Amino acid sequence: MKERKTHITRRTFIKKTTQVTLGSFMVPSLMGCVSSHIEPVTPISEVRQTPIIDIHSHLIPTYLRADLGTSPDKLIEAMDEAGINKMILLGFGHEVEDLPRQFPGKIYASYILYNFRWRQDSRFNRLISKEQRITNGTRRSEIDNIGGEFEQALETGHYHAIGEVTTIARPIMGGVAGNNTPLPGSSISPNSPLILRLIEISGKFDVPINIHCEQTAIRKMILAVSAYPKTRIVWAHTGSYLSTKTIKNLLDDHANLNFDLSSLNRLYQPRATSLISSGRLREDWRLLFEMYPDRFYFGVDFLTSPQLKYASKITDTWRLILSQLTSETGKKISFKNAINTYQL
Repeated sequence: MKERKTHITRRTFIKKTTQVTLGSFMVPSLMGCVSSHIEPVTPISEVRQTPIIDIHSHLIPTYLRADLGTSPDKLIEAMDEAGINKMILLGFGHEVEDLPRQFPGKIYASYILYNFRWRQDSRFNRLISKEQRITNGTRRSEIDNIGGEFEQALETGHYHAIGEVTTIARPIMGGVAGNNTPLPGSSISPNSPLILRLIEISGKFDVPINIHCEQTAIRKMILAVSAYPKTRIVWAHTGSYLSTKTIKNLLDDHANLNFDLSSLNRLYQPRATSLISSGRLREDWRLLFEMYPDRFYFGVDFLTSPQLKYASKITDTWRLILSQLTSETGKKISFKNAINTYQL
């Protein structure tokens, strides 16, 4: 993968990103229009025609959660309303293998089968066999069984990636196991023998691996990234909301590390980083995207049925961001990087 950088020092980056931008800006309409107070870098007509590929979303089937689950048809409907052209579907059940056949050219599968949170939660034992469950990611039986499961799946040629592999993660307070009790987080280290085995398999089959890891475990995550420098690793949720300064340093130091922008919206993730302020793309993010256009991927992180109603609002916000990026940078993050990395 060739990386294009704008020549800018770390000192200049920090100086530029701390400058205050003055002026008032109107919030864009839901049609993706940019306020006249903001000078578009890329013409609005071009932005509206730019394809969008979501490389990080899920589908919770109704048999797991009747009130929050959704159907493939509803997911496709939300994609069409939002102008999302293609989607990499990450887990959660056997449906993921079938959907690319039902919607060829629209849905592509990433292998996980059962989220690693679920594999640690006894409430899912009715679905998950003993050989697929996880205790801590260090037991030889887990490494062999789950590693063999993933390798066998990729040998079929049905999958374009591995993940989302959930390592260190916070609990989901709403739960998805058929009741309102919280779904536990995950305590598996990203550099545990099990996760390292999956990274190795990812490299063997030349597919990216998407890893969820909270920023609190950044040192362990970097150990994992460094262990297999030729394997392309996509850190989900932009490293679970790392600062732009930290992201830049990591991108400088690790050529195989990339980030997805999934759940960087506050419509259903209140703790998410905000990329825009008063309709303006924050300067630190603008500089970061322009410096490393090959290292980011658009993603939404759809999970439950209620979230689908936000699809258009999320992509409207993304188109607002696109209008403030150079044309080629916007296209790379929106769809070109996904096509190249996921071999779509």
